Amino acid sequence: MALSLIAACLLVIAQSIFLSTRFIFAWAFDRVIPTKFASINEKTATPVFTTLVLWIVAEIVLLVELFASSAVGVYLNAALGVVAFPILTCLAAMVFPWKRKDLFNSSPPMTRHKIAGIPSVAIAGCLAFIGFLFITVATIAFPQVGYPITPSNLGFMGLMFVMGIIIYYIARHYRGADLALTFKEIPPE
Repeated sequence: MALSLIAACLLVIAQSIFLSTRFIFAWAFDRVIPTKFASINEKTATPVFTTLVLWIVAEIVLLVELFASSAVGVYLNAALGVVAFPILTCLAAMVFPWKRKDLFNSSPPMTRHKIAGIPSVAIAGCLAFIGFLFITVATIAFPQVGYPITPSNLGFMGLMFVMGIIIYYIARHYRGADLALTFKEIPPE
């Protein structure tokens, strides 16, 4: 059992590092944050600068968790964030074919596939929504599935969501333009 937990941690940590660098790279590529974070090392063809910055941030978080035991509880409830935030993506998949008909109709044929007249992407979004909602409720109702839900944990999760909104408006002001117009031209230049 202990070896399984160690292996799981190693896999999750590696996956998180790779995903984090890609998120930051995408934000920089879209000019939401400074473009320095989208720079690629010519020798390794990887975002070395972004990886180093994230490594430093991870070390700071590690020190906070080691020396401020009250902060550990806030970070422990990753299970709730992992299952609750994809619900927004599921909702977007459910309304996409009707809300953005122009984009849906110009999508590849596989994306436009329908079952009984309903777009498959909407069906998949609905099924995923039900699954993630079930897991979210189970995580809240049964602490052994995730971790105990506390006001600190919920506040931290809410703060992450609010930070996304704040970053958007800071980036919008920084760029001096409406970011919603960025992808009106396909492909973006």
